[in-house]
Amino acid sequence: MAMVIGGVVLKIKSLNFKLIIYFSIILILISSLLAYLFINAFNDYYYEDVFKTLEQSSSSYDEDISTFIKNKDDSRKIQDLTWLKTNDEFKRKFNKIDSFFTEEIIKKIEINVLKQKEDIKRYNIYIKDKELLYIIKKLPYYNASDKKFIKNTTQIYYRAVFKWKPSDNLLEKNLLKEIILILFLGIILLLISTIFLSSYLIKPLKILEANVSEISNRNLKKEISLNRDDEIGRLGKSIDDMRKELLKFDENQKFKLHSISHELKTPIMIIKSYTQAIKDGMYKDLNKNLNIIMDESNRLERLTYNLLYINQLDYLNKNDNNKDLFNLKDLIINTISKYHLDNYDFDIICDLDDIEIRTNYNQFKIIIENLLENQIRYANKKILINLKTKDEKILIQFFNDGKKLDENIKIFDLFKKGEDGQTGIGLYIVKKLLVLNNANIKASNHNDLVLFEIIINS
Repeated sequence: MAMVIGGVVLKIKSLNFKLIIYFSIILILISSLLAYLFINAFNDYYYEDVFKTLEQSSSSYDEDISTFIKNKDDSRKIQDLTWLKTNDEFKRKFNKIDSFFTEEIIKKIEINVLKQKEDIKRYNIYIKDKELLYIIKKLPYYNASDKKFIKNTTQIYYRAVFKWKPSDNLLEKNLLKEIILILFLGIILLLISTIFLSSYLIKPLKILEANVSEISNRNLKKEISLNRDDEIGRLGKSIDDMRKELLKFDENQKFKLHSISHELKTPIMIIKSYTQAIKDGMYKDLNKNLNIIMDESNRLERLTYNLLYINQLDYLNKNDNNKDLFNLKDLIINTISKYHLDNYDFDIICDLDDIEIRTNYNQFKIIIENLLENQIRYANKKILINLKTKDEKILIQFFNDGKKLDENIKIFDLFKKGEDGQTGIGLYIVKKLLVLNNANIKASNHNDLVLFEIIINS
């Protein structure tokens, strides 16, 4: 908000001051409108009251018109003029008046008398900046001797009853003074109420401002609590929820960084030590040392790939919505064929139904690869793979006869290590990708086997 004072533009940053300005403007506008409406309403009421008084007085007789004109400053005075209209002539029933009622004014009134068709009608006229209110009323012929009105269509009296409007407008001025006083008191009350409003509304906003500033400075430990149930309280809760998520993300990133550095450190040290031993000629079996270096290099390669893929998971959650129609059976068979399992001392038994699914092919390929690698790593003599439907759900089951699971360990958490030092990154990726594809996985001991079961909502 900006204000212009003396040609200088001032920017107002205080919400408290803006509230005062806004409310003051609104109060002034409302008061001006009320003043206009009240004064108009008063004038309408005044005119209505005067004309009703004139109408009620139109059948009675008051003092003569000369006295009325002489007392023009007395707005309470009422007087009348009368004309008699017959078939042939139109006569004044009063003498000529040398006063404000000039001949010109009387003729204007007589024009209204002759034009009037109604029994009674209201008029006003200005005489030297002073307003004269009058009504013209038709009356039957009045017999002065009998003091009775006689209905006679050939003789009609027209009577104009007059009353001066007050020239000082004292009542309007008093009403305007009262409105100005109310406006002044309203501004004072506004200032007082703004102080309380500032305490109730602006103070928690300042608290939120300070807390958001702390969040921007990465200080995420301080809790935001306003103890309010209104919109500001809900805003504070939303900001605190954001703080908690940022804190969780920050701690997760620190954990990832620490774990990644540790995971990368081990194979690098092994490769480095065996390479140095070969360089120095301190080895007994060159092929064995080279195989160890190759295994650790492959491990490092898989670890690096998985770590890079973890960083893509949040992006995949929001942007990778590609859906492909493919055959799950074909995907599993093609994945198994890549691992050259003839070199391993165990059997793989598959029981696969022919099932098509529409989901992200690349992500499901990674899921099957990581689960198969896990089975190969821990199996002793056999691996069983089943693909079937049950209760409108698609089930993919991987069994192996390896060591039983400790079901208290959350094996799908990031960097949850196995007993042989494996990182557990693969199972973490499997879990995350399945959630992205509206599916889930659970691991359990099933009789003498270990079961990993994928449940897909078909």
